[in-house]
Amino acid sequence: MIDKLLVSVFASALAVIIATQIMLSSLPLFKRLEFDAVCHHYTITIDRAGGLSSEIAARLRQDLDNRGFLIKQLSGTVSAAYGSNLDLYVAVNYPFWKINSSLMPEEVILSFEYQSSTVCRVLKSYAAVP
Repeated sequence: MIDKLLVSVFASALAVIIATQIMLSSLPLFKRLEFDAVCHHYTITIDRAGGLSSEIAARLRQDLDNRGFLIKQLSGTVSAAYGSNLDLYVAVNYPFWKINSSLMPEEVILSFEYQSSTVCRVLKSYAAVP
């Protein structure tokens, strides 16, 4: 009877450890998808605006910061003429915890980069001042 109890307790503990490890192993994939989705949204935003203004850059920084990303570098085309390239480059770090081989949690830093280049489709016209 005691042997069945010991086996079931050991099996339960092992199942919890494996489930935790699987969840922690999938976290980098989901954070990468989240990072790419945010950056893609801002790529579309700078495409509509015709460049990466300081307001859009501040919103992007705030959005990434709220999601736990530590921004290393953020650069992009400030203003582009119709038909020229609009570039966006974002490099971030993301700290998270994983379980090492001795079953102890350790902090790991992931580095993500996003780079996109689109063609500006905003035609800016400047009216003459009377």
